[in-house]
Amino acid sequence: MKKFLFFGVVFTMAMVIMPNVYAHATYGTVEVLTGTGDVLDNDTENVTVSIDGVDLKWYEANPAIGIYDDGWGIGINFLAPDSLAADTATLKVLGGDAIKFTEVEDSEPTNPTRYFRAWISIDQTLLDSKEDVFELCTYEFDWDGNGQYEQKVTVKVNPQTINFQTPEGVISFTVKGANGSRVFTIKGGNKLSDLNEEDKALLDEVIKAPEGKQFVGYKKKNGEMLKDDEEISDGEVLEAQYEEVKTSVIDNPNTSDKNIAIVLTLILASGCELLYAIRKIMSN
Repeated sequence: MKKFLFFGVVFTMAMVIMPNVYAHATYGTVEVLTGTGDVLDNDTENVTVSIDGVDLKWYEANPAIGIYDDGWGIGINFLAPDSLAADTATLKVLGGDAIKFTEVEDSEPTNPTRYFRAWISIDQTLLDSKEDVFELCTYEFDWDGNGQYEQKVTVKVNPQTINFQTPEGVISFTVKGANGSRVFTIKGGNKLSDLNEEDKALLDEVIKAPEGKQFVGYKKKNGEMLKDDEEISDGEVLEAQYEEVKTSVIDNPNTSDKNIAIVLTLILASGCELLYAIRKIMSN
C-alpha cells in the first residue's frame, strides 16, 4: 500500500467510500468523501473545494486508510477524465515536484474510471491564526501527460465558520503563551499531564518565558489559576502567566584591591517560595 504525505495531505491506496463512476472528457471530477465541503465549478479548469459553515468531524488515526494521526480533516476523491494518459500523467501538490499519477492511484488499472483519494488534515491552531478565507491546499493536474497542467483544484477554508466537533472522550483546549497560541487535544484524559510527549514539547515552546521573566502558571477563562494536575474542561483557554525576575547588586566595602559583589536574584511568584541565587564576581 503506497501512501504519500505532503504538508498534512495524505494520498492513500484505500478508503471505504466508493467513488462516483462519472468521468469528464477533459477535466477531472472532484468529490468530497466526508460530506464536509462544497465543490464549485466542478469539471472545469479551475475547481474550488469550499470548506465553509460546516461541522468538521474528528477522525481517529487509521493508517490503513491514510489517516496517521487523530484529528480533524476531510477526504477528497479525484476522478480522472477520459483524456487520462495514465503512464505519463502527473500532478503537483502545493506547487511542489511532479508526482506520477500511477504512484498515487487508488483504482485498479483495469477500472474504467481511474481515481485517487487524498486525506487533508485541518489544524485548529492554523485556523485560529487566520481571520479570512484562505487557501489550505492546491492540486495541479497534467492529465494527458503533455507537460501542461490544464486543471487546478484549490481547497479553501473559512476559519470563522468552522465548528470543530469533539467526540466523547476527547477534549480540546487552547494555550496562549509568550510564543504564540496553540490548540491541544487529549484523548482519554483531561489534564496537562495526559498530553503525549510530542505535545508536551510543543507546550513547553508555547509557554517558554521571555528574557527577564519566569513562568508561574496558567490563568483559566474564569480568571482563576489552574491548580497542579487540575482537570481541564473542553473548550478551555489557558493563558500563561509570568513574573519579572528582579536582580540587585550589593557592593562589598571590605575589599580594597578586588571588587566582590554578591548578586541576589529574587524570583517572586504567586504561591512560590522566595529563592536566593548567590554568586561572587571577582575582578582585578
